[in-house]
Amino acid sequence: MQNPNEDTEWNDILRAKGILPPKKEEPTISEDTVVQLVEDAVQQRIGQGSKAIEDMTLDELDEMEDEEDDRVLHQYRAGVDAVREGGSKDRARQRPSQEAPDQRRHVRGTQEIRLCGP
Repeated sequence: MQNPNEDTEWNDILRAKGILPPKKEEPTISEDTVVQLVEDAVQQRIGQGSKAIEDMTLDELDEMEDEEDDRVLHQYRAGVDAVREGGSKDRARQRPSQEAPDQRRHVRGTQEIRLCGP
């Protein structure tokens, strides 16, 4: 038996015969729950003590947007710096340089290969 929780015809037959226990139903998420989760995430991102977005003035919203932009740019730059540091240390992906004689030998070697047949 592979995985008793896997949703296959064989496991359905085994469940019908009582060999496997009934499959647990996965909880469904309603649209209201998703909306509430998004609103909670926004409130958490803004901060607990600050006003709701609906109550903010345009200047406050603009300032909040600028702060968010600065935070995202900072994270982006940190990621780019990490890639640059990692890229300079990663020598495995770099192609070894071929000197002219080596390259000629490589090309000439491939020209000597002939296919069998008429």
